[in-house]
Amino acid sequence: MTDNQTVSRLIELLSEPTFLVDGQQRVIALNHMLSELLGYPSGSLEEMMNSPLEIFLPGFTDLLLRDGGDFQGVLVTREGEVGVCGCVMPMQGEFSLIRVLPSHDTQEAGSSVFHRQRLETLGMLAGGVAHDFNNVLAGILGHITYLKTILPGTGDHCESLQAIEDGARKASLMTKQILDFSKLDLEERPVSLNLTEIVEGVFRLLKGATSPRIVLDLYTPEEAVHVLGVEGKVAQIIVNLVINARDAIDADGTIHVNLKRVENSEDLLEIFGGEELSAPAYALLEVRDSGHGMSQDVLDRIFEPYFSTKDGKGTGLGLATVLSIVKQLAGAIDIASEEGNGTTVSVYLPLVHQDEASPQDSRTASPLQRGSERVLIVDDEYPVRNVIAMSLGHLGYEVETVSSGVEALVLFEEEGKRYDLMILDMLMPKLSGEEVFRRVREIDPMANVLVISGYSSEAAVDEILANGGKGFIQKPFTIDELSLKVRECLDGEA
Repeated sequence: MTDNQTVSRLIELLSEPTFLVDGQQRVIALNHMLSELLGYPSGSLEEMMNSPLEIFLPGFTDLLLRDGGDFQGVLVTREGEVGVCGCVMPMQGEFSLIRVLPSHDTQEAGSSVFHRQRLETLGMLAGGVAHDFNNVLAGILGHITYLKTILPGTGDHCESLQAIEDGARKASLMTKQILDFSKLDLEERPVSLNLTEIVEGVFRLLKGATSPRIVLDLYTPEEAVHVLGVEGKVAQIIVNLVINARDAIDADGTIHVNLKRVENSEDLLEIFGGEELSAPAYALLEVRDSGHGMSQDVLDRIFEPYFSTKDGKGTGLGLATVLSIVKQLAGAIDIASEEGNGTTVSVYLPLVHQDEASPQDSRTASPLQRGSERVLIVDDEYPVRNVIAMSLGHLGYEVETVSSGVEALVLFEEEGKRYDLMILDMLMPKLSGEEVFRRVREIDPMANVLVISGYSSEAAVDEILANGGKGFIQKPFTIDELSLKVRECLDGEA
């Protein structure tokens, strides 16, 4: 998929009207929000394609030369009406994104609005990069887990295979962090989590990642503390906060991690800014360090994506990701810090009673699930479809692969219901996963489809699942995970 195609898909996720223009300043894509603002019906987008940007933003070239990437201009609608608007163009070169802001935003917020727009665009593009990287990782991790199933369980090769797998998983966690921040990943179904166990488990692992000169102190209550969430994301909160605390300590120091229940409604109301509380009691996860602390200027920017105080050593995504996850869990976060006196980060998550929570998946299926059904794999990335085919073939399935949705539709039209399951990538050139799914279901309303993606919009996958899709699996994944999900789809358990 080309960069232009990738960005064209991504601009639909932006919250402002947006043009995509090429180096000759001709419109090559736009989102529906912009077409509506300009008065163009949804079915007439082609009418705007390849048009000079000057038609919609007269004097654009002169404004750009005068004001640079941020400027005010006049937006002309289909009916010839005009209005003052603010614009930000965060990229130049092969193509540029031009985002249209209401004039009052530009006048009142000034440069801060443009700064926020740049960050949002950067997050969007980072999500696209993470998608491509996840495809690479899917091939690496898939081949490694495949080799582990066919090679002897002991020998000199085992250490190397495990090291490669560990590296691929760590890289996958980094892309997951980017996707969490950019909010382009899919939400897993929250379940009841024993937060006490998670904190204690993560704490044990983090001891090996800290200097012996730093004392780690943990307190958890004797009783279980349950919250609704996704275990990986909750664990990520703990990891990010402790690593930040570690990096704030230059030499000797202490990090205290405390977990407790809080029920003081007045204090909680203050933390949540006076909003109505979603639960009568909350879990409080507190990470306190004896590090160098932060100035008020740093505190004001601490949740800003890509802002880092680690002199190039950090990504600036840690606390931005934490905040995103905490908000998804209907929680709140508070930070108290003073230069020279350390930092305390407090995370509040709503408590649930075990009998009120979503039940955990209690199945104890064997890791590798086998079968003999016919499976069609549709993915434009050769490494991904190849390793899926090898893995499922090893497990007994009869597998066929195609590199595009067009090829998949030809097979479905010619061979009818011969496939028991289609494994369908979401982002492909020519025909997207959504379009392929829709057409396949028109040909065979009973077709089983498992959606895979390194990243995709929540709405697109949710729509597929709501209209008969059997399941979703996030790239990269292991053979174990794939085999289980395939059986769930075929056996009707997804």
